[in-house]
Amino acid sequence: MLLFLVGVGPGDPGLLTLRGLEIIRRSVIIGGWSSVLERFSDLLSGKVVVRISYSTEERDLSFLVDSAANNDVSILIHGDPSVSDWQFVEKIRGLCLSKKIPMEIVPGVSSVNVALAREGLDLANTIFVSLHRSGFIDYNEILRGLALGRVVVVFPEPYPDGPQRIARFLIKAGFEKDRRVRVYEKLTFPDEVSSEYSVEGLANEHKGFSDLSVVIIYPDLGKG
Repeated sequence: MLLFLVGVGPGDPGLLTLRGLEIIRRSVIIGGWSSVLERFSDLLSGKVVVRISYSTEERDLSFLVDSAANNDVSILIHGDPSVSDWQFVEKIRGLCLSKKIPMEIVPGVSSVNVALAREGLDLANTIFVSLHRSGFIDYNEILRGLALGRVVVVFPEPYPDGPQRIARFLIKAGFEKDRRVRVYEKLTFPDEVSSEYSVEGLANEHKGFSDLSVVIIYPDLGKG
């Protein structure tokens, strides 16, 4: 029996891989955040479903890992587990190691892949920075990527003003205020939004952004 961490893609259920679909179908118990599980409700009929919440996360994960001793168990994760939520993955990995439960990561399509496709960019010419984490957050990672002349793709902090925080940091660091920035929200969802700004325009934006946002920063004025 195994515990599977299944990357289910950035939004559109059609981006679930065939391997991911196979694992979900064969699993007896399925866990995940409600926002992820609701996208695959048609696959959950007849299964034990564990809706993980912040208040019950420790208990929920312990139950899922323990259950994998006798059943195939899947935890559905937004995007790709190795990109979108590595701290969550490491927490589960630690539990599996302590309980001697084998674990397999099933890769999925990340919103980074989709953002690159939307912009016509190649991974070889970009730097990816995730600020969507707990603990110390180093915005200087963005500067290091731009200094290399690369396009920087950023997961902002998961707050309504996450993209604005990036823009304000860039201005404070002395970058051109009219540097081009694009923000994608809820990639591949029906209500996906794409917005283009200057750095200054983004810094002064009053709207709140989705916590499923990707910010793309171009290294030279007018590029892209």
